[in-house]
Amino acid sequence: MRHRKDGDDDQQIGQLNIRQQDDLTVNSGEEISPIDLFVNDDDAAIEFEGLPEGMVGVADSRTISGVPTEPGTYEITVTAFNQFEVEETMSFSITVEETE
Repeated sequence: MRHRKDGDDDQQIGQLNIRQQDDLTVNSGEEISPIDLFVNDDDAAIEFEGLPEGMVGVADSRTISGVPTEPGTYEITVTAFNQFEVEETMSFSITVEETE
């Protein structure tokens, strides 16, 4: 973590946090409600890994949405990077159940 001296204040700069997302269970073939992700730095770049087929992560809006098509359990990793080269990662699971 980098620090900056402002007068008498020693401040941390570049701190980056992603709010933890709860694990989800959804049905295949049904559109999910968008998953909103909170990152404390509006300028941070966001990457998504492990999304089920039919779902997309949109970095600009910090959302995951779509219609999952393949049943299974998926480990999703969201990574944020900021201008200070700080990286933060958050993981959660999406279980896609076959619809009857």
